[in-house]
Amino acid sequence: MIALRGIGIAATLFFVFSAFTPFWNFVGRRLRLEPQLTKSDAIVVLGAGVLMDGTLSHESLRRTVHGLRLYKRGLAPLLVVSGPTPRTDARRGGLPEAEVRKAIALEMGIPAGDVIAISQVHTTRDESEEIAARLAERRSTTILLVTESMHMRRAMELFERAGLRVFPAPSDDFPRVAESPESRIGLMWRALIQLAGVVYYRAAGYT
Repeated sequence: MIALRGIGIAATLFFVFSAFTPFWNFVGRRLRLEPQLTKSDAIVVLGAGVLMDGTLSHESLRRTVHGLRLYKRGLAPLLVVSGPTPRTDARRGGLPEAEVRKAIALEMGIPAGDVIAISQVHTTRDESEEIAARLAERRSTTILLVTESMHMRRAMELFERAGLRVFPAPSDDFPRVAESPESRIGLMWRALIQLAGVVYYRAAGYT
C-alpha cells in the first residue's frame, strides 16, 4: 500500500512538473528541426489519421493545408499525400486518408497529374519505403517533408535511409507555442511517443 501511494505521489508530481514548467518545451526544441523550405522534386505529406466518416483528423488537415501551401508557393511540382483506410473502417469501404487528401488538393485546383496518393501504408517506415520507390520511378531525389515538428527527426532518418535527400517542412511549432498546462501535457505525450519511436527504430535497425 505504501509503495502504491508513493507511486501515486510521484506520478502526480511528475504531471504537475510537466504542466507548470517549460521542461517539455526544452525537450521539444531539442527534438524539432528548423524548416528548410528549399525547392525540391516533391512535397511529401505524411499521414496522421482519418475519422470514421471520412473527415481528416485535426493533425492530418493541418499537414494537408501546409503541403498545399508549399505547392502553391512553387516549391515543388509534385505533391505526395499518404495515409491508409482506418483498419476499423476498411470492411465498410471507407476512403483512405490519402484519397481524402487528394480530393482536397484537386478541389483546390492542383492538377491530378501533380498529386500522388499513397494508401497501402500503416507506419512511417512503410511510408518512407513506398514513397521512395514511387519517386524513384520519376527520378525524384529531393523532398520537402511535411509532418508534425516532434515527428520530423525520426521521419527524416527513415526517408534518408530510403535514399532521398530530405528538407524539413514541419506543419507546426508546438515546442514554442505550448504555454498552457494543457498544451504542455500534450507536448509531453508527443515527446514521449517520439522518443520511444526513436529508441525502437534504432534498436530494430530501421534508422
